[in-house]
Amino acid sequence: MKILRCLFLTGLLIGGLISAAIPHGRRFAYTQQSNVLPTGATELEIWNTLRFSRDYYFRRLDTRLEFEYGLGSNIMTAFYLNHEMSKADDAKGIPGGSIATETAVSLSNEWKFKLSDPAADAFGFALYTEATIGLDEAELEGKLIFDKQIDAALFAVNLELEHEWESKLNNGVTNYTRVLLPRVHAGLAYYVSNSLSFGAEARYAAAIESGTVTHSALFVGPSVAYSSERVWFVLTFLPQVANLGNQVGGSLDLVGFERYQVRLLFSAEL
Repeated sequence: MKILRCLFLTGLLIGGLISAAIPHGRRFAYTQQSNVLPTGATELEIWNTLRFSRDYYFRRLDTRLEFEYGLGSNIMTAFYLNHEMSKADDAKGIPGGSIATETAVSLSNEWKFKLSDPAADAFGFALYTEATIGLDEAELEGKLIFDKQIDAALFAVNLELEHEWESKLNNGVTNYTRVLLPRVHAGLAYYVSNSLSFGAEARYAAAIESGTVTHSALFVGPSVAYSSERVWFVLTFLPQVANLGNQVGGSLDLVGFERYQVRLLFSAEL
């Protein structure tokens, strides 16, 4: 009986030590943190983003399969396989339309450079760049990442700018468009334990064509994150709360954006 009791207490002690050493992973689904993988470490991430409810029937699921690798010297890189599938009313609410399905596949490469730490320094800071190439589109994204951890609270802000080039075939004619996509993401998380955190995220997104803001929207919603020794997940639900000024008009922009977005991230250490 004493042996069993000793084994039980030893198990609790080891479990506590492991729990204290658990890597926290990401705490937000949309807002990046400044941390990078250690040298030689690898992770596999699966992203699923569901977007739905516009002024017309619209459903879109974005899936990303990401392989991350830590290069050392506070640098990491990642490679993505991206798949998009959408179903929408091709008449955009006008009677007589039908539901059209579109799919797209692309590849992305990410580089992240950590310059300061959110716990050891005044704040964490990292530079991020990502390039994407598909059959009919190309994207180049740059991002400034700021974060700070104070006791059990974590704050993060991202300033992003994406440059998108797209070609579409319409009645035998190929049309080319170039769009600037500025975004701001912010997150606040509170650690209930080493493994579990609750918080909220805010997302501002806009589209600029020929110097004019054609679409813009603000999203705010709750998030939850959980990590174990080798895996973690993050879930964020973002309803659109405001149209911040564009050509659409109205309290919400349901032409260029959705009423709701849901993102689930899952990661496993390899």
